[in-house]
Amino acid sequence: MLNQQPLFIIPDSTDLTQNTVQLRLYSSEEISAYRLAKDGSAINNAKWEIGSIFRITANGIYRVEAVTKSGEKIQKEFSICFLGTRPSFSGGSGSASSPFLIETASQLNAMRSNLKAHYRLVSDIDLADTDWGIGWCPIGNLTFMADDLGIAVDHNQSFSGCLDGSGHTIKNVVEIFPKIENVGFFGYLDGTVKDLTLSDIYMVGNHHIGGVAGSFHGLIMSTCVSGKINGGNLMGGIVGEIIENAAGDTPVVVDRCEFEGNISGSNSRKGFQNEIGGIAAACSASDTTISNCVVNAQLEDSGGIYGICGCTPARIINCLARGRITTRQTLKESIVYGIGSAYSWDVNCENPNWGVYGCVSAWSTIAFSSGKLEDLPYNFGPIGIPPQEVSLVSPNKNAFMYNLRVLLGDSPVFYQEKERFEKGICSLSKALLLSMGWDLYTTWDMDENGWPKLRRIKSTTM
Repeated sequence: MLNQQPLFIIPDSTDLTQNTVQLRLYSSEEISAYRLAKDGSAINNAKWEIGSIFRITANGIYRVEAVTKSGEKIQKEFSICFLGTRPSFSGGSGSASSPFLIETASQLNAMRSNLKAHYRLVSDIDLADTDWGIGWCPIGNLTFMADDLGIAVDHNQSFSGCLDGSGHTIKNVVEIFPKIENVGFFGYLDGTVKDLTLSDIYMVGNHHIGGVAGSFHGLIMSTCVSGKINGGNLMGGIVGEIIENAAGDTPVVVDRCEFEGNISGSNSRKGFQNEIGGIAAACSASDTTISNCVVNAQLEDSGGIYGICGCTPARIINCLARGRITTRQTLKESIVYGIGSAYSWDVNCENPNWGVYGCVSAWSTIAFSSGKLEDLPYNFGPIGIPPQEVSLVSPNKNAFMYNLRVLLGDSPVFYQEKERFEKGICSLSKALLLSMGWDLYTTWDMDENGWPKLRRIKSTTM
């Protein structure tokens, strides 16, 4: 009897010019054997093979049947279409002054053939209609190698070029890698992405998961992501973790970016808290700025613009966080940030520029599984940082929290500005935002409901 549990077919690559692709079968149970039928052949006549990994070397429509360790059988149909030759781009030489021009999904996929080149979109692309038929595989990867000091990151596997979206949208980026780390449009991005929209994403991974990149060091600006992300840990709407790159002293900037959607942790359970941030989950880079960003999302367990800081300082400037945060933790166990933790574990850090500046925390609801309000382990002030860390954050008071409702189970126990919360009225005035340093002339505008919104301005920085 066939089981109804899902069967995932994961490619090791979507570079289909090689005329062979290795596929892995995943399910909620370990798979012990499989059999494969092609182009309408009866699956019952196919031979069983031990394991869960197989190779495809010919175009066609396939049906695979897998059997789990417990004996349950699962089937799924998929298609393969090898390209034969690498698609040529629609123009350009790949240099900064003459980027490769991309207008098809096949050309977008061919970016992985040159990780150092410059690319520009000249049309919208829908990845639901690709000719390889097996989903999107992240471009660039974070791998490790041995050196004289032990284990080091191999930065040569990162995407270190530039992708200029030029205002276009890539739609339906679907990645299902439940046991893989560094999941995103890019696995490891050590370059630049700008003026791009990723819409209707659906990403599942183990850890280090982000809409744009699982691991990141570089520049992301004027980029919007919408959709759903699920995984074990270290998940961000834009990037999973901000890491140090090979140079070790180059700044990281995430500016004028937005995430709208849902981020949930599959490891969510009592006694365990996922590290989740609306923009980024964590940071270990030495010089990081997140500025002029918007999160409007449903987050599970953690929250804010920035999930955790790790061991290095960061600057969070003129950002807006809104939506709902739900945690399965008790109020006493949980650490939930309104904006984020921008502190350093190093109490002797002498960087005067780090901290939270001019941010607005406007989560409508933060829901805990249970507890007492007096057990609240952090200050429900503008930033939302545990009291023991207050002495480590910048003294800047330019932050604002409002429209907040705290739930314990299903019972509301705390309201801030209750009347405005219940009526859904935004009380952010232009005067207030200007006093907090917001640029309402070139970077921000106000929507019809009184919320700040980013102006869409084409970036000029490469």
